Amino acid sequence: MIEFGIKELDESLGGVDFRKNILISGTKFSGKEKLLYRIINNWVTKSPSLGVVYLLTRTSYNDLLNELNTSGILISSKLGSEFKLIDSFTRTVSPSAQEPSFAKLVNGPLDLTSISVNLSLLDGDLIKNMKIPVNVYDSISVLLLYNPPATTFRFIQFMCGRTKILGGISLFLIDEDMHSQQVNETIRSLVDGVIELKEENGKRYFRGSGTIKDSIDWKEISI
Repeated sequence: MIEFGIKELDESLGGVDFRKNILISGTKFSGKEKLLYRIINNWVTKSPSLGVVYLLTRTSYNDLLNELNTSGILISSKLGSEFKLIDSFTRTVSPSAQEPSFAKLVNGPLDLTSISVNLSLLDGDLIKNMKIPVNVYDSISVLLLYNPPATTFRFIQFMCGRTKILGGISLFLIDEDMHSQQVNETIRSLVDGVIELKEENGKRYFRGSGTIKDSIDWKEISI
């Protein structure tokens, strides 16, 4: 088991076991990305046994690195080793873009085969270097916009199975207000646990289900 590195989550949920797939769900302004960045910062900088492969669907690798720097998360020394990127956004706006040494560029969110192949390759590199792979999918809402729901469900189901085989952890982000109740419920059925976020009156709250303990009702969180 590994802790998230966020006081409120760790006190309530106790951390997360390996071989688990966790959905981080909320509306656009609920703080999902901030929560994710803090978790990744903790795991990359304070957990030497872990390595992260981060799939980008909504922004470029340059924009992500700028977002992390703005958030005070300085991981440049980890790029290409403990922190690897798959970018399915950049070539949708710049088809001839060249790959940096620390990232794989695929042709877009429709290219689920290339995404899967590159995840396998980069996870394999981490395992060869004695790292436990953490896969981050930011976000599956974009995959659902580009691909038929059934195709996306199969892709997520396959990736969740890989996580369990490899003994790693996967984190999936979803903008729940972009999708129907049926789609959200189907995604939830594929994962092991859900961390849900919301914002009310300038404060953020979370609840958890199916992760470590019994369901946790809404609690305030500082992110």
